[in-house]
Amino acid sequence: MDTRSIQCFIACYETHSINKAAGVLYITPQGLGKIISKLEEELGAPLFERTRRGLVPTECGSYFYEHSRGLISQLHTLQMEMKRIVDNENKIRIGCSIGIMNVFNIEEVEPFQMEHSRDYTGWTEGFNDEIIGMVQDGRLDVAFVIGDREPTGIQRESMFQKKLSALIYEGHPLFGRESLVFRDLEKEPLILLNEKFWTFHSVVQRCTEAGFLPRIHIKTMESFLIYQFTERKRGVGIDVNIHPEQLEGRSLRPITIEDSIPWSVNAIFRADMAEDPRVRRLVDFCRSCLIF
Repeated sequence: MDTRSIQCFIACYETHSINKAAGVLYITPQGLGKIISKLEEELGAPLFERTRRGLVPTECGSYFYEHSRGLISQLHTLQMEMKRIVDNENKIRIGCSIGIMNVFNIEEVEPFQMEHSRDYTGWTEGFNDEIIGMVQDGRLDVAFVIGDREPTGIQRESMFQKKLSALIYEGHPLFGRESLVFRDLEKEPLILLNEKFWTFHSVVQRCTEAGFLPRIHIKTMESFLIYQFTERKRGVGIDVNIHPEQLEGRSLRPITIEDSIPWSVNAIFRADMAEDPRVRRLVDFCRSCLIF
């Protein structure tokens, strides 16, 4: 069974005629009849009753029609995924945690990928733990992730780090401060990324170490919403100051939190990939195009 035979069935079902369907498909009625007969043989059930008035779907035919378009979609997905596996068989598979691309100069990354398209796949983006897991189980060869975890069998190289900042709106008592510590934020409603992100857990850890539980007012999946809610004076935003475009036109100040755990970007790769020159080239290139 293939997508072509299913499409032939659909044409027969919708036109109720071998001749009409053959005209739509640009094949002979005899050839189409053979395709339908072979399909019925594969499925082990008759799909049509042949009558003088045309094709009448059987109960099995109607059932198959209900699922046929979904089946075509699944087959196309399988074909594309298998082609991707074949095409990428000898390529270095790259991953990155959500948000990390903000620290690289995209205008340099894209030409690099095009120049070395035979060596590298596109970048797979996902949550931090998900990407680390994909390197561990061999679905990715090298990845850029947040935090200093170095699981067994994985090598890590530091790329970039920056302390967290508190986003303070104009008029807030902390607006004029040059720096902060988490104790300064004990009674403040906080706006930050949710539990799927490294930032959330690092904030909870530092606040707990300072002797209090943070008042988390808003959790989000999108960094830009932190800036929007802070601008509306819904609380104090917590983020890494790598989104200068989000500050444009807003009366917000990013103030460094001195006792925050640094947001660190690291390259990780399996130990068996450490000697592959393509890994070394990629890591060195990405280090050269950091923009912060």
